[in-house]
Amino acid sequence: LVKKKKMTEIETIQQLKKNFDKKNLNEADTRFQIIDTILVDVLKWPKDTIENEKYIEGNRADYILKGKNEKPILIIESKKNEVYFELPSSFNNQDLFQKISVEKLITNENIKNAVLQVKEYAEDLLCNFAAICNGRVWIIFKVSSKLKPWKKLPAIVIKDIDYFEKNLTSAINLLGYNSILNEDSLNSNIGVT
Repeated sequence: LVKKKKMTEIETIQQLKKNFDKKNLNEADTRFQIIDTILVDVLKWPKDTIENEKYIEGNRADYILKGKNEKPILIIESKKNEVYFELPSSFNNQDLFQKISVEKLITNENIKNAVLQVKEYAEDLLCNFAAICNGRVWIIFKVSSKLKPWKKLPAIVIKDIDYFEKNLTSAINLLGYNSILNEDSLNSNIGVT
């Protein structure tokens, strides 16, 4: 038996890009082929902390990322990769990562529908952070705040999975399992300017 060498996080992202860059994937394939790989192999979320397909009052949450005591930390709604999330033209084309107010983002109908859907799941699960992802674009936002209306809060927008390759340390420090659990990275980065 030849033992297969485990790929590094960067090699994993490069492989994802090579395999799926030009393919149209349905929602299930977007989840299983792209999002699962980023969560588990790049951001190091243990599989037992990720709940898939959770039914909430007749609806289905795609991902519930859990922390200590099984408490939901982040709810993710996935969309097929051909669902286009149009970002504001003010998004700096050079940047793969930027903060943009939820209010601006939800002027795009696809983003608005996905955001409102996952926000409802997060509220039902008493979780303060939610995200939408179409396999390329990730939008992570705070569901509520005591300081201002949630729509006025800045969301983190990752424009492309290139971010995970070119800014791996930043990605892990923001969304990695240990960063979220031990460094409270969501509270210190999302919904704040």
